[in-house]
Amino acid sequence: MKLKYLFLILCFQLTFSNALIDGKILNSKDNEIRIIGLNFDETIPLNIDGTFSKELTINHIGLYYFSINNYKWEIYLNKEAQLSIYFDQDNLNESILFKGNVANECSYLFEKFKLYTNEKFKPAKIYTLKEKEFVVSIDDLTTSNLYLLKNNTSLNADFKNIEEKNIIFSNQTYFSSYKFSYSSYTKSSVPKAKICESRIINRDTITFHFDDFQFSNVFRAIEFSKFSTSFRPKFKKNNVAAQKILTDEMQKIDNSVIEDYILKTLSNQTKFYDDNDNNIIKAIISITKDE
Repeated sequence: MKLKYLFLILCFQLTFSNALIDGKILNSKDNEIRIIGLNFDETIPLNIDGTFSKELTINHIGLYYFSINNYKWEIYLNKEAQLSIYFDQDNLNESILFKGNVANECSYLFEKFKLYTNEKFKPAKIYTLKEKEFVVSIDDLTTSNLYLLKNNTSLNADFKNIEEKNIIFSNQTYFSSYKFSYSSYTKSSVPKAKICESRIINRDTITFHFDDFQFSNVFRAIEFSKFSTSFRPKFKKNNVAAQKILTDEMQKIDNSVIEDYILKTLSNQTKFYDDNDNNIIKAIISITKDE
């Protein structure tokens, strides 16, 4: 399997569409914005007066990041999306305004952004809570987000269906990371955290469609986790056979976009590998190099 053929395959599996994004940003601390998505990273320059405009050739329907300076939040783009964004960077939360045919979804996502960046849910706050208090806090966060979603009657039905799953699976990371985060923030020993562990959904039981995978990083992370859960134990038993094991595991994936995502994620993680993982690095290089 060689990735030199993947570009042609990706063209058939990803639907490319044009989206128009424009707006005006007052008191900007930067001279450009970035729109970031799956296999997508576009920079848009700001004019002197803070206005911007660009037609984007997007490759998936779902969540993209709108990034400027130290701020980054999700926006929603679909086929032929038209989105205008206006805000004063000195008063972002109170001044932001969305217009266009995806404005309702983007307005919801910004309210979600404000919810998750609320002082009471910041990591330094929640990860110092005792386990029972922590679980109550995360349940409160999830309930608040679901309420925000379900009570917004102007949202696209398909968006609402996928976003509901996105919320539930996204907040799973709080439970899975509690033990070590609590230990880090409180500078104490790692707790047992049995309540949190009982709240973690078995990822092997999670099924979703390719539209979900394209929708958000949450579903992509689940897909990668499933792959790692299958690949890692086999590698530990016989790390010298990393290339064959990796190739065999990749051949089980019947979607070239997911395959490409997993290989890119593996490649991006090489800086965290230790000497025992050298054979994985060699396997990744061998599989991805052009011949």
